[in-house]
Amino acid sequence: MKSKNSMELFDFILAQLIMCVVLLTWYRKVLLSPLVLPFSGKVMSMTATTGLFLVLCVVGNVIGLLLTCRRWRNGVSVVFNALFAVGVMSFFELCRYYPTLSWVLAGLTAAAAAVIFWLFLSNPIENEYARFSIILRRLRNGAVVSGRVLGASLALCLVVVCVFSVFGSGRITTPGVAPKVAAGVSNDGDNEPEPEEDLSFLTYLHEDVWDTLTLNERLDVMQIIANREAAHLGTPDVPQLCADVLSPDVLGHYSGAKTMITFSLEHLERDSMSSCLTTVLHEMYHHYQDRVCEVLRLAGEQYSNLMMFWDARQFRDGFADYINEGEAYYYQYVEITARAYASSRIEDYFDLLYPPEEDPAITQEY
Repeated sequence: MKSKNSMELFDFILAQLIMCVVLLTWYRKVLLSPLVLPFSGKVMSMTATTGLFLVLCVVGNVIGLLLTCRRWRNGVSVVFNALFAVGVMSFFELCRYYPTLSWVLAGLTAAAAAVIFWLFLSNPIENEYARFSIILRRLRNGAVVSGRVLGASLALCLVVVCVFSVFGSGRITTPGVAPKVAAGVSNDGDNEPEPEEDLSFLTYLHEDVWDTLTLNERLDVMQIIANREAAHLGTPDVPQLCADVLSPDVLGHYSGAKTMITFSLEHLERDSMSSCLTTVLHEMYHHYQDRVCEVLRLAGEQYSNLMMFWDARQFRDGFADYINEGEAYYYQYVEITARAYASSRIEDYFDLLYPPEEDPAITQEY
């Protein structure tokens, strides 16, 4: 087979490294989420998923370089070698939503690879003295061509996953608990639970128990907290909680348009119960602020200057001119009040978790 080289070896290796870094960074920032294992349905941790992704990057690029550095040094090889890890992760991601289609695609790819190897190896060998080297060369060439077929299939998986990401379906992890205003939660300020309130969720707020929970179980607990906070704050609805890959400096995000709170997957997986609890309390107060702004709008212009609506006006103006970055972010009224609420409210949960011991001098009957 004639050489397909169009690049010098150094240029080929350098281009391979650059393409690998670009794809790795892009996929890690944009698409990487905890992997769901086929068949078992077990959700891997974000740490394990990232580790697997890095291993696939190294293995795919090293094998690709070894197979293509002699006769296939060209731009197509650079792309397909770097695409291997991203494509494999996309295939597993696709298995979550279209398992039958995914495995049919895998079967067709394997069949095509088998046919390609058969075509390379079935040609008669006339030079018996070089039989071994000829077989090795044919195996290498068959592996390269089969790799192109595999790369095309994996690229198709990546395209489908990208479409899911753009249209907001597929990658988001949602809890099994429905968003519903909790029953029996007092909002009169005394933090005393009503007799009919279910407090079994408190078990999962102990740090030693929290550390044993899966990602989905942690999200379930946070949805229960959100349901409870909706009742406490008096909002008529509850945001749907979900988890997704967010910017490294973002722990959570509230969307009023979607009535949704998005947790950072890395934050939910790695951080303590108290840290995640603070996040959901903070974001639920943003939901409350959003509903207060709605009341101000319904009240109409003639009542908007009433003193009782002072906070509402600050919330409305703050959301209208919201700043996402920099030091100014922390000094916005909507953020100051949300942090203050979360800081105060979390103490109520710790009081429920660890009730203060009664003072015998106070409870003693005379």
